[in-house]
Amino acid sequence: MAISKRNFKCERDFERVNRFLSDTYILNQRVYNWENARWSFNRFCIHNNEEATGNRLWESGVQIWEDGGVIVGVCHYEDPGDYFLQIHPEYKEIEEEMLVWAMKNCRELYPNIENIHVSSHFDDEKRKSLLLKYGGIKNEFVDDNRKLTISREFELPDLPEGYKIINIDTSNRNMCEKVSRLYTKIWPTSVYMPNGETVMSFINSPAFNSELSFVVVNEKDEYVAFYVLWSDSYNKHAHLYPFGIDPKYRESVIPKVILGVGINTIYNRGFESLTLSAWYSEEEEVVFESFEFVKTGYGETYKLTL
Repeated sequence: MAISKRNFKCERDFERVNRFLSDTYILNQRVYNWENARWSFNRFCIHNNEEATGNRLWESGVQIWEDGGVIVGVCHYEDPGDYFLQIHPEYKEIEEEMLVWAMKNCRELYPNIENIHVSSHFDDEKRKSLLLKYGGIKNEFVDDNRKLTISREFELPDLPEGYKIINIDTSNRNMCEKVSRLYTKIWPTSVYMPNGETVMSFINSPAFNSELSFVVVNEKDEYVAFYVLWSDSYNKHAHLYPFGIDPKYRESVIPKVILGVGINTIYNRGFESLTLSAWYSEEEEVVFESFEFVKTGYGETYKLTL
């Protein structure tokens, strides 16, 4: 195999990587560290300021491996120092080269960073042995991965009187500010959706569809729950992130209604599966179980000293 690597160029390669992530999802039958929904979220939300100015520092943190012009591996970072290795399952031999590149790339881009973090599946023994070879130490925090095979429409309870579900309109600045404030209320330490402009930038992503993203509003016009659903451009698959409920509403019917509306919507549009990842509360896990989400394992992260 004549495998080569090269630098990533956003407008040339963004959609090609998107397709690669979609194809590897089908091959692996589960999310393998990364899917094209998160790829879009990375560009248009996490690096929103860079995207708005066109000065994309994150672009320098992406490397592509190809076999005869076909992408077989992509290495990139999300936050500085947080790297992801996405590899076609038939090309695992390039994994060490990708990891070495990630460590070198982080030293060059962020010389003050002392460690990088690399994700692995809990049952990926090859990845784990490689990370241990380079002195990796497993972090305590893990991400749960879940998948729903969508085969029917669900019957849902009614919303309480005075509450309503509306779509997220990314052209409505006031709405986007409210969504970002609710996000901050739910995850106060997160920097991913700090302001309404971040939410408004979703419209630029080919994976975002406002008709598949909802908020619940109470009689005081307060936002109490929301989710953003990203659709796969090439397969009948969608990814849910973030899914957020004001903590005081977690034990109400609202989480089940808003999630069920979204599932029924994509079912009627011909989608076949839905995945979600990240840590959620016990009350939220009960909601996922009621829709028959199946856990497909968890993601581990290892810290490597540079």
